[in-house]
Amino acid sequence: SLANEAIWYKKEHAKTLDAKDAIDKLMADESFARELKNECLSLVYRLLFLFYAEAREDLEILPIRDTTYQRGYSLEMLRDLEMIPLTTDSSRNGDFFSQSLWKLFDYLHNGVKTENGFSMKPLDSPLFDNKELKLLVGVQFRNFILQKIIFNLSLSNQSKGKRRGRISYANLGINQLGSVYESLLA
Repeated sequence: SLANEAIWYKKEHAKTLDAKDAIDKLMADESFARELKNECLSLVYRLLFLFYAEAREDLEILPIRDTTYQRGYSLEMLRDLEMIPLTTDSSRNGDFFSQSLWKLFDYLHNGVKTENGFSMKPLDSPLFDNKELKLLVGVQFRNFILQKIIFNLSLSNQSKGKRRGRISYANLGINQLGSVYESLLA
């Protein structure tokens, strides 16, 4: 659904009819489709890594205890919104989730230090370099799309007679995280 949303966004925000036609032609190109799929998988892996890093405070990757991070940038903050009904057109089609994630990804790659004392050190990894996602540059995913993805990554599958429960990423080993990524690529 991320790839479809990216294409929808590009078409919706194309300035001319020629630009929309160019997007249609690109969609028929197998290498474009493969690259878009890989970039979308990278985005999902970023989310998985963030779930893991936020659950593992001992790793000190993220400023988990900082209230600015908790209320303004954390994936946990977005996770708290995973089951809130998006009942209005503006809440469904807005880009709060997307803007929050792109900002967090930027902070993880470049670091940040604000006037009010909030800071994050950059991660020495190309994973959060937004320039690596060439096809997704500038794409703002609608709230209902990212809410659904976060919902599915946050909650276990519903089984007969049992309710969905929160998935804990705290006990996931780094090898298991890598295996998840490999299975996403497969």
